[in-house]
Amino acid sequence: MLDAPTGDLAVVQQVHDAARVRRQEADELRRGYRSYSTAARHDATGQVVARTKLSFESEDDTHARQRITIVEPAHRGRRLGLAVKSANHAYTRANEPALVFIDAWNAEDNTHMRAVNAALGFEPVDRWSVFQLAVPSA
Repeated sequence: MLDAPTGDLAVVQQVHDAARVRRQEADELRRGYRSYSTAARHDATGQVVARTKLSFESEDDTHARQRITIVEPAHRGRRLGLAVKSANHAYTRANEPALVFIDAWNAEDNTHMRAVNAALGFEPVDRWSVFQLAVPSA
């Protein structure tokens, strides 16, 4: 996940293996979240090479949050991000008829995902500034 454009923010590498994803999903279920995920699997290797997730994190059935959309670097350039995100939105809408709004966010310099979002019809409605401070160790 370190290659996703994040501007000047320092980001710590995280491993997203099957065990971690299962733990996160179990935690979300305990919180009462509902989520919809779609992945693309490379037939020759069986490896998941793209994944996206949409979550309902409150009792408001009209509003969801776009969570991760990621494509393995070796499989980029094939529009897999758009494919999994589009399929996941269609699947979610079929199962969540009250859905009206999906919030998504991206770093300004994440031009690839911003283009995917634009192709899906997302429109900018807000702009945030993120500040980061390095805290000296004691």
